[in-house]
Amino acid sequence: MDSASQKSQDGTLVEFLECIAQRSGPRPALLAKSDDGFRVWSYADLWEGSGRVAAMLQSHGLKKGDRAVLWGPNSPRWALAFFGCLRAGVVVVPLDVRSGDQFVQRVVDRTQPSFVFASLETPDRPAELDAPECILEMLEEACEGLESPEPVEIDPGDLVEVMFTSGTTGTPKGVMLSHRNLVANLQSARQVVPGEATDRLVSILPLSHMYEQMAG
Repeated sequence: MDSASQKSQDGTLVEFLECIAQRSGPRPALLAKSDDGFRVWSYADLWEGSGRVAAMLQSHGLKKGDRAVLWGPNSPRWALAFFGCLRAGVVVVPLDVRSGDQFVQRVVDRTQPSFVFASLETPDRPAELDAPECILEMLEEACEGLESPEPVEIDPGDLVEVMFTSGTTGTPKGVMLSHRNLVANLQSARQVVPGEATDRLVSILPLSHMYEQMAG
């Protein structure tokens, strides 16, 4: 096992991303259809872009432990916002883009978010969701001119996200997931489906669900 793999296994998702960016910087990480074909984000783009997102959150006064709602369809900018939150120590509260008002209100009441990442496809936000907002389709513009974020000490036991259950058999509950939880799950999955550098994965299921987060 090389040092990058060992560090990702023992550390945090921030270290995991940094290791991959150092090792595979120019290689394509994310691809999305655009008006003139496909746009590609490299691993270096993902690391640098997530740093600008973290700096943007810090410019809004967010600090480690604050919550940010991430409410939009799958896209590379969803991933940039997710890792940007992690680099700022901000806890992600992912919402399915189809989430209804009552569900959103319950989540907001329980998590008290300080920031909202939404999309042009996100339904109208309920009044309870009163926080600064960034539209994912305009994420790069919102982060323009920002550089590296102020360093934040991130530990394996720190929260990454609060994932709310679907509530099919009861009231939705917020599941608190740490870096250690997700890195262990990721490493276990890679033992079964190791993946190769030449593989491509089509992201179909919502990234607001753990199955798709771990697969992608």
